Amino acid sequence: MKLKDFLTALLAPTPIAIWVICSLAVSLAGPFGTFDELHYIQRLEFWSAIIGVSIVLGGVARIFSRAIIREDQPVKQDVVAVLAMTAMFSPVLLVLAVTFIPRYQSVWPDIYRLVLYVFLISTAVFVVRRLLPGIEPVSYLKEDDRGEPPRLLRRLPPDFVGPILRMSVRDHFVDIVTPVKTHTIRMRFVDAIDEMAGVVGYCTHRSHWVVASAVQSVEQNGGKLVLKLVNGDVVPVSRKYRDELQDAGLI
Repeated sequence: MKLKDFLTALLAPTPIAIWVICSLAVSLAGPFGTFDELHYIQRLEFWSAIIGVSIVLGGVARIFSRAIIREDQPVKQDVVAVLAMTAMFSPVLLVLAVTFIPRYQSVWPDIYRLVLYVFLISTAVFVVRRLLPGIEPVSYLKEDDRGEPPRLLRRLPPDFVGPILRMSVRDHFVDIVTPVKTHTIRMRFVDAIDEMAGVVGYCTHRSHWVVASAVQSVEQNGGKLVLKLVNGDVVPVSRKYRDELQDAGLI
């Protein structure tokens, strides 16, 4: 991922909203003794810094893990991400704790406990992200664990790694897109869609079909409506299919 893309994703409405809401909520609750030791403005500054830095470093950890571990190995990818997050964020948390919390200015916090907290919380966050639909492109669960696989998989090579995110047609060929690669097979587009029975998906255009859980956001591109998928692909939405996508809650 390029720096520009990373900054664009970081400054998108969703992470900004998460930062603001979590900072306000946690500063009001004042966990780990901060309610008694800091007044509200201090708690807001402290927790805003912690949550803001954690969001940034969490993104860096994900980029790092994806750079060295294949997308079809989600467990290994998340283990690397958690270890990277723990290594990067623990020193930051130590500095913030010593800076803001009076008792740590004379006696430093327990370093081992602090690292353990970072490790456990990071693990929980990465696991939840992986299990919630539409956030990460590949789940821990294999396709076979989610029910009867679509018939279309029989046409794909034995080393196929899912899930299928979308399909598009080119002349007499259908491109089947996954987080790992694109497979091209010769068949009618309508037959390919039929063989995806059992997977919730929709046509967005006469040449494009997407899996509902792969849709990350709805955007405007040059005045036209498009769907952005979890792997970064952008799929056009034609007027013909807009009502159906609205009824499905995708737009």
